[in-house]
Amino acid sequence: MLNWWTHRDSAAGIAVNMAYSSVQRQADTNQPSFLQGHYDMPLDGRWLVKFDFFVPKYDKAAHPESIFPSEAIGAVSNEDVIEVYINGVKKTLQTNSHLAGHKQAIEFEVEGQVLEYRFDFLSPTVPTYTHPFITAAEISLVRDRNPSPAMGNVKARVRGLCIDAVDGRKLKENSKVSNGYKKKAWKVETDPTLSIFKGSTLILSKTMPKGKIRERFPVGKFSCMIKHINFYTVFVPDCDIEARKGLELGDIAMSPVLNPGDSRIVLNWGSRPKDLDSYLTVPHSDPAKPDCVINYKNKICNTMKVTQVKLDLDSVSHSKRGGLPETTTLGILTAGKYVFRTTEFGGRNSDGLLNSGAVVTYYAENEQVSFVVGRDGYVSGISWFVFFLDGATGEIKPCDRENCPESLCAGGGYRRKRNGIYEC
Repeated sequence: MLNWWTHRDSAAGIAVNMAYSSVQRQADTNQPSFLQGHYDMPLDGRWLVKFDFFVPKYDKAAHPESIFPSEAIGAVSNEDVIEVYINGVKKTLQTNSHLAGHKQAIEFEVEGQVLEYRFDFLSPTVPTYTHPFITAAEISLVRDRNPSPAMGNVKARVRGLCIDAVDGRKLKENSKVSNGYKKKAWKVETDPTLSIFKGSTLILSKTMPKGKIRERFPVGKFSCMIKHINFYTVFVPDCDIEARKGLELGDIAMSPVLNPGDSRIVLNWGSRPKDLDSYLTVPHSDPAKPDCVINYKNKICNTMKVTQVKLDLDSVSHSKRGGLPETTTLGILTAGKYVFRTTEFGGRNSDGLLNSGAVVTYYAENEQVSFVVGRDGYVSGISWFVFFLDGATGEIKPCDRENCPESLCAGGGYRRKRNGIYEC
């Protein structure tokens, strides 16, 4: 993720809000303001740069320091403009009444090994909270400079289906899916795209009509990217297509783009076991009070606060083609330690978890981090202790036994004996 502010070369008249570290907007001025800089890419090629344009909505009942979707200071002017220049490509972002309280997905496809950017902010009004803003960008490879290599004649079937990670709905044309916060808030108007790479070289790219892929592809050892507007790109490093088995991608869970300050945890796994359960220890804002534990029996902590944490999706029925993820969305982090773990419901030993192919992806304003079972954290019995997160700094690390002790399983009264063993 590219935070424009931390890679700037120069800037003037831009507001910085530490609670929302990736937000860039005009400060308390009606004078022209700008932000410009560069970002070195790992190779020379074609890149897709994605970010969102946010326009707050005036609500006099909103908290004075709220930022999105509602703010209490005044209405955003329809004359607010952000002019964007990236590697010679220009786009003008213009506010209007229809965008109030919404975000608009912006995409640039650019060439090169250095990303040169400039944002010019123009507004006739003050203060800061009445201005639209942008947040950190996701940059993904479209292709390098190498031509696609000739592939053998042997092909095998690739199957997969894109779904919204928050509500589990298919990303098919004209369907309405969650925007990450509200059910059926987005209408799916474009198809996802599947790209297959050999190293950094593009083998082929295919659209996925109605969110599906059911085609035969060349056999080989590859990696995959799945892209869709309004969603973070999904990267699959081991996307091998085998001659006899083909490739079963299953349900490809795509996370909607987050609002400023929020983060999200998505747990994916394969066809077995049938059910993995998510547990997230959430620190209380008052250190004297016990932590809250998010799980299938307690799906919300800090209800209706900016620090609210919610289990959006609880998956209970994986089959031979996989199934839905378990997804948790976090608001502004509270100082203290968050610990995420997963347990196999009804498991007997660690085999189920270790053979599950489970991957946990953490999405935040400025980063996307993945944890793989058997590689990151540790497995004890039927539980995988995945990561711990410092709410004060946002630093995230794989679990160890000191920072994620097994005694956490007793939190919330959910430690119980099953088939002669404890959950942890």
